[in-house]
Amino acid sequence: MRSPRRRVAFVNHLPLGLPRGDRPARNSSLSIWHLEIAKRLAREFDVVVYSPGGGGGGIEAERFGGVDFIAVPTRSDDRLARWLGRVRRLPGLSPSPRRPLFASRIFQRGFARRVADDVRRREGQLVTVANFSQFVGAVKARNPGIRAGLHMHCEWLTQLDPRIVEPRLRDCDLIGGCSRFISGGVARKFPEVADRCFALPNGVDLEAFRPGPEGAEAGRDPQVLFVGRLSPEKGVHDLLSAFPRVAERVPGVRLTLVGGRVPAPFEYVVPLSDDPLVRDLAKYYAGGRDAYEAHLRRSIPATLVDRVEFRDEVPQGELPEMYRASDVFVFPSAWNEPFGMPVAEAMACGVPVVATRGGGIPEFVDHGTSGLLVERANPQALGEAIATLLEDPEKRARLGRAGRERVARELNWDEVADRLGAKLEESLARPPAVSRVPP
Repeated sequence: MRSPRRRVAFVNHLPLGLPRGDRPARNSSLSIWHLEIAKRLAREFDVVVYSPGGGGGGIEAERFGGVDFIAVPTRSDDRLARWLGRVRRLPGLSPSPRRPLFASRIFQRGFARRVADDVRRREGQLVTVANFSQFVGAVKARNPGIRAGLHMHCEWLTQLDPRIVEPRLRDCDLIGGCSRFISGGVARKFPEVADRCFALPNGVDLEAFRPGPEGAEAGRDPQVLFVGRLSPEKGVHDLLSAFPRVAERVPGVRLTLVGGRVPAPFEYVVPLSDDPLVRDLAKYYAGGRDAYEAHLRRSIPATLVDRVEFRDEVPQGELPEMYRASDVFVFPSAWNEPFGMPVAEAMACGVPVVATRGGGIPEFVDHGTSGLLVERANPQALGEAIATLLEDPEKRARLGRAGRERVARELNWDEVADRLGAKLEESLARPPAVSRVPP
C-alpha cells in the first residue's frame, strides 16, 4: 500500500498574488520562490502556502498548480502595528534597533495564530516560515509534534539581538538560507544549531528565461538594464553615478531601470547593520518614501536625461524579453545581497552581468568567467566594467554563454525543489525540536 503523502506548509509574510487569466503573478523574489517551489513539491507532498491578504474577515483559499494558497486577513495586525509604531517613537521609548517591532512576538501575531490554527485543522506535519522567526513559536505552540523550519532571504538572524533569536532557533528543525553567505553566517553565530543550517539557492525558470537569437541587437543603441527595487540598498545611485562615465565611452548608450518605487523599510535595512556602507544609506531615507527616487532623478545630468528610462515594476512574464533586449545587465547592490534573483534571471537569458562583490552573488557569478564583479559603492569601477563589456562584443557573448551554462547547471527550479524536498523528508524522519518559546 502506498504511504500517505506528507503534509507541508509554507508561510510567506508578503501578499502573494497568483497568475489568473490576464492577472500576472506578483513580481517579488519571495512570491516567485513560494510559487515555484510549492508547485514542484506538490508532486510528492500535500502543500499549503499562507500569506497575508483577503478582503473579508475569514481566510480565503485558492487552488493553483496542485497547491492550496491561503490568504489570511491582517487588518487588525496592521492597525496594531501602526499604533505601536507611533507609541515606540515617543520620547524615552525608543527601543534598541536590534529589537525592532517587526521582530517582536506581537508583530503579525493574529496572522501567525490563524495560520497555526489552520495548520492544525489540516493536520500539517511540517511548516517552513520565511524570515520572521517569531512565527515558528506560534505554530509549534498550537501544533504539538510538528516540525518547523525557517528559510532566510535576509541577514536578520545574525543582525537582531541574539537573546531573542537564539531561543527561536532552538525551536527550529531546519534553518535554511538562500545562499551560503546567509546560512553560513547563522551557523557561525549560533554554533549550537549549525547542524540544522543549510544553503538552498534560489532558482530560475529556464524555459521562460532563455537566450534570444544571436544578432537580435544589431542596429539599435547599446542597452544597459537594471531590474530590482528602487531602494537605497540596491545601489541604483551608484549606477547613475557611473552612467556618465559609460556614456563618454559608448555613444548612444541607454539605461533602463525597472522596479517597484517603494524602498525597503528603513528599519529592515540600515539600523540592523554594522556595515559602514549600509549605515551610510541612511541619508537616502531623509524626506520620506519618494525621496530616493527624487534623488536618483536629480542626479542625472541634463545631457543624459533622455537616455535614462524609469519603468514601473513589470510582470514576471515580460521580464525575459527585457533581459534579452539588453546588452549588459547591472546589479549594483550597496549591501551584501542575500542572493540576487535578477542576476540569475539575466544570466539564464544569456546576458552578461556586472554585479557587486558581496553576499551571495559571488557564489554563482565567477569574475571574468560568468560575469564581472566590482566592489560595492564604487561607481568608477562599475562604470569601467560596464563600458568594457559594451566595447567588447566577443567578451559579452562569452560571458553570456558561460552565465547561462552556470545557471542551467546549478540554479534551475527543479533541482532546487528536489534538494528542499530531500531536506523536508530528512526532518520528518527525525523527532521534532522541543518547543521552548512562548507563543
